[in-house]
Amino acid sequence: MECESDLPWLINGCNVCALPLPTGAGSICGPCLTRPPSFSRTNAIFEYVWPVDQMIKRFKNHGNLAMGRVLSELLVTKLPGYPGTQRPDTLIPVPLHARKARKRGFNQSMEITSRLSKAWEIPIDRHCRRVHNTEEQKQLDINERFKNMRGGFSSNTL
Repeated sequence: MECESDLPWLINGCNVCALPLPTGAGSICGPCLTRPPSFSRTNAIFEYVWPVDQMIKRFKNHGNLAMGRVLSELLVTKLPGYPGTQRPDTLIPVPLHARKARKRGFNQSMEITSRLSKAWEIPIDRHCRRVHNTEEQKQLDINERFKNMRGGFSSNTL
């Protein structure tokens, strides 16, 4: 892609949540130091700004599967060599509630996860289930988003 250099590559992100950090700010943001989340690492290659935010919205909200393929290909080729990233043992797609999956017609997370799994030869763990039809996150602030997701998932692993 000729326009790759124009994309908003994440140069300095928090090692835990991947939010952008100012240059020289260390490797973990203040909120993750103060209230560590239940996960220890997030790998991201982009900042969530134009045009990537619009690419994601077109894929997720407007069913533009071609945009999903472009995003997947960028992840497949760029994420393994990105600073600080580690090869995962397994991939876990974020599940959609059955009602939302029927409405949308596809699970955007599974679309990307399937491509990564095939390219990297990493298994997909499908044990995670969405048990509550949570409200949409896009209008919620960060604290409301965490509260909205609380109890929203289950796992049927042995």
